[in-house]
Amino acid sequence: LSAVAYLCFSGQAPLVNGLLSWWPLQVFGKLTFAAYIVHPVVMYGVNYSTTAPIEFSDIWFAKSFTSFLAWASLLALLLWLLAEKPAANLLALALGRLGLKG
Repeated sequence: LSAVAYLCFSGQAPLVNGLLSWWPLQVFGKLTFAAYIVHPVVMYGVNYSTTAPIEFSDIWFAKSFTSFLAWASLLALLLWLLAEKPAANLLALALGRLGLKG
């Protein structure tokens, strides 16, 4: 991973750099990171909201994985729409007014 980062930063891998800089992958990366951050909260909420004992089975694992994925993805999207994107817009506006726009 560090070799790929070095090659991209030094300009020696323009195809890889172009692929990783593509805007859909940037959005996907932000949502994936947000899902990584919120998934323990989702798992805690789902697992501790039941009063019945958990009976581990293949179906339970599939159902739990699907619900964790869905809830973490939804919370990640809400977090991006309600916190990260507005903060990035405000920062760009403030930097633009200070003349520090990149």
